[in-house]
Amino acid sequence: MKLEAEIDKNTQLQKEVASLKTYLKVAKKRLKGLDSRDSRINSLSADFDRERMTMESTLSSVRQQLQDLQLHLEREVDEKQQLQSKNLKLQNELAELQQLKKAIKKLELSKDKLESEYKAYKVLGLATVNGA
Repeated sequence: MKLEAEIDKNTQLQKEVASLKTYLKVAKKRLKGLDSRDSRINSLSADFDRERMTMESTLSSVRQQLQDLQLHLEREVDEKQQLQSKNLKLQNELAELQQLKKAIKKLELSKDKLESEYKAYKVLGLATVNGA
């Protein structure tokens, strides 16, 4: 009886060991799955950090380009204003020169008229002196 009890106990312990071995295999698989999830999470986190750094670098570059373009635009606006001012000044000078040209033309016409009148008086004056 004692032997049978020991055999039964041994059989039960072997079943329990087999059950525990199966449970251990399942637990190891679960741990492996969790480790792979942690590994994937760490990999995703590292990928995210690299992507974030790339985006920050790109954003910084774009901001610098924007500042450069704003500075360029300000220079262009200043240059445009200076050119408009110079253009207005030149237009005023042109208008003055055109007025002077008209005045000179009038003076030349007046001079020609006075010269022809002078010649006519001179001829009349000579004719009167010679005829008298």
